Amino acid sequence: MDKYVYCNILANNNGSSIKKLGLNEYVFRQNNGPKHTSNYLKKYFQNKNIKILYSQSESPDLNPIEHLWNHIKKELKNYKSNNIEDLKYNISKIWNSIDVKITQNLVDSMPNRIIEVLRNIGGNTKY
Repeated sequence: MDKYVYCNILANNNGSSIKKLGLNEYVFRQNNGPKHTSNYLKKYFQNKNIKILYSQSESPDLNPIEHLWNHIKKELKNYKSNNIEDLKYNISKIWNSIDVKITQNLVDSMPNRIIEVLRNIGGNTKY
């Protein structure tokens, strides 16, 4: 995935996710990967007035999306995928069926995640 594909994904999905969660204000979190820090993406975020929190790559303690991917992996065991198209379809079906309460709980857990990471001086946490 390059910066253009990533930006396209954000443009097509970020607004509906924010609306679904009922957020009036938010800070978008992403790591410092090249596609995330490109001038192209910086301009996109600036034009959309989106505040960004950059963090280190591979930081699951502050990455609630990992819990959603875990949920998808578990649910995929209940689906049969004979090829890549089936797999994409099944992942999409599971993703779209995730209850908003699950994502809201993950969003709401962020303050506690940050406190625990600070308490452990960046070390491992229960998350």
